[in-house]
Amino acid sequence: AFGATELFRIADPDGAVVARLAVDTDGTIYISDADENLVQAISPAGRVTILAGYTKGLKDGNGREAAFDGPEGLALDGQGHLFVADARNNRIRQIDLRDPAHRVTTFAGGGPTSGGGNQTLANLTDGQGDAARFLLPAGLAIDAAAGKLYVADLGNQAIRQISLAGAAVTTLAGPDAAVATGRAGLQD
Repeated sequence: AFGATELFRIADPDGAVVARLAVDTDGTIYISDADENLVQAISPAGRVTILAGYTKGLKDGNGREAAFDGPEGLALDGQGHLFVADARNNRIRQIDLRDPAHRVTTFAGGGPTSGGGNQTLANLTDGQGDAARFLLPAGLAIDAAAGKLYVADLGNQAIRQISLAGAAVTTLAGPDAAVATGRAGLQD
């Protein structure tokens, strides 16, 4: 359990880095910890808090009631939303930073989680919200002005795009982009 000042670490006992960072315009640093299945925040004054998670699983909810399985990449949209690549759940999650309870919801991705292994190309599916399929999404980048979130879909070896308005997922590039989109993905 965490005490009043809450624990912060960026490496596991073996020395592997387990954190990804995003920095808000107010100077708050957000950290994902894939080993502890949580997202933390460090205020500009240096106060560390658990923003969401701390239980392994897949559950939407407020703050610590939410569950993650391997949160990785982070991206801020400038509108009070922190997006999290929930890698082993094969989903993109959203934390509402404007909500004092830090509500966590699933923004895109559905289907099986990666805990059971035996993942296939069925996890490379474009679609709206939970109809889309990912396989170990890891990195995130955002173009807030264009309203697009980009996902490094590690398991599918693809770059995916999600519209911030409506959560429509499309495959931009990757060895199997033609399967998901009906067009070739690796062309000049």
